Amino acid sequence: MHQELGDPCTPRRVLPRAGGLIAVALPLALGPSFAAGAVSKEEFLAQYEPDAARLQEFYGNVRLSARVANSGWPQEAHNIQQEIVLRGGRGSLRLDRTTSQGERPGTAAWVATPTRSFAAFARPGQSSYSLEDLSGQYAGAVAGMRLRCPLTAAPYGILEDRITDFIRFEDLTVTRLERTTDEQGAALAKLHYERHSEDDGQRYEQYGWLSFYPDRCWALREYSFGAKDPNKTRIRALLDYAGDQEGVPLLKRAEYWYESGPPPRKRSLVQTFEVTELVPGPVPEKEFTLAAFGLPEVEQAAPSKLPYVIVFLGLLALVAGIMLRRRVLARRA
Repeated sequence: MHQELGDPCTPRRVLPRAGGLIAVALPLALGPSFAAGAVSKEEFLAQYEPDAARLQEFYGNVRLSARVANSGWPQEAHNIQQEIVLRGGRGSLRLDRTTSQGERPGTAAWVATPTRSFAAFARPGQSSYSLEDLSGQYAGAVAGMRLRCPLTAAPYGILEDRITDFIRFEDLTVTRLERTTDEQGAALAKLHYERHSEDDGQRYEQYGWLSFYPDRCWALREYSFGAKDPNKTRIRALLDYAGDQEGVPLLKRAEYWYESGPPPRKRSLVQTFEVTELVPGPVPEKEFTLAAFGLPEVEQAAPSKLPYVIVFLGLLALVAGIMLRRRVLARRA
């Protein structure tokens, strides 16, 4: 299990230690609503969205390699190291994950393009891939990759959602936006929110926060969400950056985990990503094709129309039955 994340990695408030200059300058930089602590979704998105678009453009056109270490999982087979390579280019996305040991050693690859999505697999030491799935749709394939590997959208995403979409959820309410800093004293904006919804008579509640670097393209720094009771299970994430390119911070490390219980919190299901290479710029289109895996070109199956045919025939039978019943009743009359 990874060591506990100590106080140095926990954001601290600006006002008690940072002095009057930051306390005055930061609210002015972020607008009057930030200074007051209250902010609407529209006000926050107006500040966040332009830079979030830059982040998504940058990290959607990149080759990124990382080492992944899992720890604190119930099954020992999951506490292993993996290598991942993320490729992005002009709307296409590819994730390669290589596992040297465990339940299924080998390289699994998922590809999502606007025209075709598929999955392939190669056993250890083999260069030949087998096609495993050619039925995925683009949006679902991208969401699946983000859940398998949060690094796919780490600087601008939370789980499978982009933060811009997450904030817009109808059941989400922004409660406040406050000033804080990271352990080096860099300015952070910390957004607090609540979500309340009902499903089949059951009420669901979620309380959380996200922190960003407002002067570094609003890159995501940390988030936490779960039950209102701080001792219950929460999902956490912490991102580190090393340097910038054209104003965009370069991701260096990301850690995701569950925590529960009173302090010191127990951590479990920990995933740690250490970035080993980050090459900006769109990856060539050929790397998102079946040919890139040594597979022949195959047409992706169109979504089945059978369910619609069944519904249509059912409605047709219902109408025919109603008409027949009316005729029988008319004859009897």
